Amino acid sequence: MGFCKKALFISAFFVFWGSGFARGERCPAQGGLQQTQWQKVLDGDTLLLRNGSKLRVLGINTPELGRNGKPNESGAVEARRAVEQLLLPYPDIQLRPGNPDRDRYGRILAEVYLPDGRNLGAVLVARGLAYHVVVPPNDNHWQCLASLEESARKRKMGVWQSAKPVYEVVSSGFQLVRSKVSKVASSRRYLWLDLEGGVVLRVAHKDLQRFAGLPGERSAGDVLEVRGWVVDRRSHGAKLKSEHLRWMLPLRHPSMVRVIKLSSTAE
Repeated sequence: MGFCKKALFISAFFVFWGSGFARGERCPAQGGLQQTQWQKVLDGDTLLLRNGSKLRVLGINTPELGRNGKPNESGAVEARRAVEQLLLPYPDIQLRPGNPDRDRYGRILAEVYLPDGRNLGAVLVARGLAYHVVVPPNDNHWQCLASLEESARKRKMGVWQSAKPVYEVVSSGFQLVRSKVSKVASSRRYLWLDLEGGVVLRVAHKDLQRFAGLPGERSAGDVLEVRGWVVDRRSHGAKLKSEHLRWMLPLRHPSMVRVIKLSSTAE
């Protein structure tokens, strides 16, 4: 990939960082809102509504509370408490449903707004209590949330006090990974980027249009920071070819990756 295309790629991920796109903790609503009542805060990004439905807040991911004998992730309790404090004065909240409006677990997908106009996800990201994430096509406010996160990260707020991207991936779940591209390959449906540390990035060819550019054949050696949900390709007894890496992180949106360093051969 030539230098000009590389420059476009970098611009797509860095222009908004610290650009002042977002002010305060709002990321204001776009379009009509639906009013509903909440019943319980299950964790930092999941609510139980009065009607019995579960709601997953769009645009963010908070550290996981411990379940099945596992300990709480750092920041999980703080995120849940923050949401409880934010919602306590308000029996009603407002929702902007996503598209699709349900996830594979049957939870409602929506942006959540407080009666004072604040975007709940934006508040958590701005305070360092949540990571900004995008699951297309639900990418509303992604630049606003990314800018708020970068500010919190620079000030080492919340999770950013101790969050360090991992180099070696040894488990599934949400991960922040920083590593070097060791190999790039393309199949009929996907572009594959092997990273040192044992994880492969997968990008569907149909999703490439969302990116201004993406590391290609000359990108071995680029250092990337990526985020998202790592999948164990050996789960359910699946077998892999010897050259295939066990851990896979699907990339679907430019906010999930940033270039830390270009390889000397690509500059």
